[in-house]
Amino acid sequence: MHTFGSQILRSGLIVAFMKLNILYKSSWILPALKVALIVGTLLFGINHGKAVYEGQMTAERWVSVFLSYLVPYCVYIVGKDSNKKAHNKRGH
Repeated sequence: MHTFGSQILRSGLIVAFMKLNILYKSSWILPALKVALIVGTLLFGINHGKAVYEGQMTAERWVSVFLSYLVPYCVYIVGKDSNKKAHNKRGH
């Protein structure tokens, strides 16, 4: 038996997967990668610099490092997409 919450989760995941194509919009990839590299490297140094220096990186920390680069990339892309939609809504 499916609960209301699981229906919401499934529908949300379906919408998210349908929108994943914006992550690969060709004209946005290079600038998004540049932002991810700069911001991700800053976050990496702040959050994990000491652990790297002391040789204490764990698998969980490496997942966090991956997210430190992935999140700025996604934020850039979603921001561009939102801006484009707002611009189109205004009729420009």
